[in-house]
Amino acid sequence: MIKTIKTNKTTRIISANALGLIILLVIGTVMTSGCSKTKYYKSPCAWCGTENPLEDFKWLNQIVESNVGSLNGLEIYICTYEQDKQGFLVDFCPSCDDGCQQLMDCSGNTIGTLGGIAGTPYSRYNIDPESIQLFYKK
Repeated sequence: MIKTIKTNKTTRIISANALGLIILLVIGTVMTSGCSKTKYYKSPCAWCGTENPLEDFKWLNQIVESNVGSLNGLEIYICTYEQDKQGFLVDFCPSCDDGCQQLMDCSGNTIGTLGGIAGTPYSRYNIDPESIQLFYKK
């Protein structure tokens, strides 16, 4: 079956078989891209003075390496806090109901613990909720 689509000054002929194949390729790509247990999201721009914090910061890489065998998972977010400071939110147990996140600066110093039973709310460090972006997920 051949379908003809008329556009401004050109006529395109699209085979139904080719269209079906394209749809299957797109679906297959979407389904297989979610199979990885570890996802690394590059920061959208230079973060903390580097475009690749996971490779350039040994302390951040050590956090990832030390949680390789963990069944709880690990999520690292980039964020801004106290209006203009860049940092990381590290969640060592994203699947835990009462999990805590550590707010860390670009040097790997823990600024504070957020969430949990006795944790501090995000507002304590003036974390901009719109700046929080997933950076790494296991």
